[in-house]
Amino acid sequence: MVEFKHKVLCQVKITFVPSHRASASDRLQKETVMRNAEKRKFPRLSFDTELKYKILNSPSPKTKKSRVKNISTGGLCIMLLEKVKIETSLKLEIFLPNEDKPIIAKGKVAWVEKLTIISTESYISYDCGVEFVDISPQDIESINRHIMFNIRDRENP
Repeated sequence: MVEFKHKVLCQVKITFVPSHRASASDRLQKETVMRNAEKRKFPRLSFDTELKYKILNSPSPKTKKSRVKNISTGGLCIMLLEKVKIETSLKLEIFLPNEDKPIIAKGKVAWVEKLTIISTESYISYDCGVEFVDISPQDIESINRHIMFNIRDRENP
């Protein structure tokens, strides 16, 4: 097994099979993993924190609470309990640990994935990828500082 570890971009483990023994699906899977790793423009950090959001251009925009699943300086993945359409504009307030004030940004929904959560009660949630479209340089720097600190901390416990 060969392990690729890039400090900033991603961590991917791939098992290589000699090409003369690799099936077409093995080769396709390897190519897909590599392409997905290369698509990332920004370092991404998985973590859970509070988020407030408002759907812009809705008839009655209300501020709602949710959770962040991961974040980068280019956007974030959030979990919503309501379905939103791709291209929906959101106003975001992101609460990073050890920051005095929330990150304020506007974002655009890039993708939506429906999830069914089964526990004592079943419910549906949506993971949404949100691209930042309006965010201050200071807030980008705060996000970057938070990501780099946590990546370094996780690599050197």
